Amino acid sequence: GMGAVYEAVHVTRGHGVALKTLPTVNPEALHRFKREFRLAAEMTHPNLVGLHTLENDGGQYFITMDLVSGVDFRSWVRPGNVLNENRLRAALPQLIAAVMALHAQGVVHRDLKPQNVLVTIDGRVVVLDFGLVADLAGATGSLANIAGTPLYMAPEQAAGNVVGPPADWYSVGVMLYEALSGGLPFQSTNVWQLLQQKQAQDAPQLPDDPSLPAELVQLCLQLLDRSPIDRPDPLAIAGAVQAHVPASVQRTGSPDELIGRETHLAALIEANQTISRTGEPVTLFITGRSGEGKTALAERFLGPLRGDPAVVLSGRCYDRESVPFKALDTLIGALIDHLRSLPSEKAAQLLPDDIGILARLFPELNRCEVIATAPSSRIDAIDQQQIRARAFGALRLLLDRISQSASMVLFIDDLQWGDEDSARALFEVLRPPTAPRVLFLGSYRSDEADDSPFLTEWRELQRINAADIDEREIRVGPLSLEQSISLVINQLDLDNDTVRRRAVQFYAQTG
Repeated sequence: GMGAVYEAVHVTRGHGVALKTLPTVNPEALHRFKREFRLAAEMTHPNLVGLHTLENDGGQYFITMDLVSGVDFRSWVRPGNVLNENRLRAALPQLIAAVMALHAQGVVHRDLKPQNVLVTIDGRVVVLDFGLVADLAGATGSLANIAGTPLYMAPEQAAGNVVGPPADWYSVGVMLYEALSGGLPFQSTNVWQLLQQKQAQDAPQLPDDPSLPAELVQLCLQLLDRSPIDRPDPLAIAGAVQAHVPASVQRTGSPDELIGRETHLAALIEANQTISRTGEPVTLFITGRSGEGKTALAERFLGPLRGDPAVVLSGRCYDRESVPFKALDTLIGALIDHLRSLPSEKAAQLLPDDIGILARLFPELNRCEVIATAPSSRIDAIDQQQIRARAFGALRLLLDRISQSASMVLFIDDLQWGDEDSARALFEVLRPPTAPRVLFLGSYRSDEADDSPFLTEWRELQRINAADIDEREIRVGPLSLEQSISLVINQLDLDNDTVRRRAVQFYAQTG
């Protein structure tokens, strides 16, 4: 994967970790490095490597993660290049469970191979290296280029098409083929010839060996089907090896139904309508304790707004990150995606004169060709404070120009983990009289607000400057008993006395 990996010792905790560095900081590499961490850091599963922190030290980015000692998948199931069926039968369900856990979180790995799947001495399978992982919700042609390891790559991936979960299952099929036979279904020293073979030819049959487990041979060949839609679905794959199926795969209800938040949703809609009526920006914070539905409420409001002509830029703070402008960082990423979606001429017309200075604070902006090639302002004689002031002004003007032709919402989730610098930047962008015509929506955990650098700084800036910002707040509390019962019925897509009784018991335990 991308970057070198070192064995290190955590200074304060004293335990060993794996430390992965980003060797070269160019905008695209930095973007991929951050995405690797953010898509994987929230996943907790015994068969997925645990990611700890994303940090920046003097411009050097690195990720810390679990230190895993083991051998690669092929070596484990074929010690001495001889199939150990017991080991394969124990390891394969774990590999499948790990892949299902990834897909249940909305991501596809795209580079599954024996070297990225370790097995510890006690037989625990651990999937590593999320350097090519892709967000399924954002999987587009731009993300689905030819990336991965050709020998284990799915035909659709080899063709440079958009890839989804079936591509990972194909890679599992190649690993299973190798485990059963000791060889690979397609081999060539010419990479392009190999990729063309995968697209044009069916996988060869496994050796006619009666000692091979028939059901695994059948599963293997099904996984290697050239057509993604003809490969087995996750439940069939799990059933073939008795792998554990995540609850999110089994769920058949309608989890998107909003229950008990109708008045909150109405307040969000009214805030957005205020901007349409007055042309003035609104800042709105959603606050509540963890798990009380802040993000779900925001997403229900934002869902219908996404797409033309509205522009919705969403970001999030992460607890385990220490990077510059951590609260703004992912929002800037969404801004980059928006600019890149526009025709170059239109995007160029939106850029302020100081866009180069803004890109000094957020280098990933240079992923936009129109920004990377824009004339740069000279800053030799400008101090750091002036650089920031001009950068914040450039961001304000850029957002203002975008908002002139479309309604615009900025959303940052989990602001309790935000930083002071981001608070200062957002305050400068949103303060009257030159604020862009946007709805800024932020959510945070109420029980962590007093310890939040972002929120503390925001409140202090409000106090000192007495800024006339239209700021509103929505407090989200726990659901009532009746609402909780309705939620459980909706989640399970089942309504009977047993479900209602268990919902009441759960409410009594958690309420």
